[in-house]
Amino acid sequence: MHAQKAKVFVVILGQCSSEVKNKLVNNTRFETLEDGDDVVGPLTMLKEMAFLTSGVQYPCWMLQNVLRLLTATNQGPNELVSNCHKRFLATTKVVEAQWGQFYPVKLTTGAGSVNKKTARDKVLSMIFLARTDKKKVWSYA
Repeated sequence: MHAQKAKVFVVILGQCSSEVKNKLVNNTRFETLEDGDDVVGPLTMLKEMAFLTSGVQYPCWMLQNVLRLLTATNQGPNELVSNCHKRFLATTKVVEAQWGQFYPVKLTTGAGSVNKKTARDKVLSMIFLARTDKKKVWSYA
């Protein structure tokens, strides 16, 4: 198993450009990942690098890009609702890791207000449902 993980680790690095590989190798977490043959770690680091906003000249431009990704997560014609939901949650995780918990403040204040988690869950549920195959989703209801 150890040898297989090491091979996967090398394959992941082999697919990276020299610039990306240098960024990975120079990251303080990389040595621990390499020593443990953690094949998920480099992929996580690549995802973080892809959506990195620190040092970006226009962070609000980056925000609209990740929000566009979130609101454009469509269910494929032959895709299970559960697989689409996993992709949606992964994108949500990226948005929230960079920008904080995603919820409309207006739902958390005033009459009929709800807590932040409930506000978040409600708005994300509606975004997800709006982008799914209605026939497949409603067959679960």
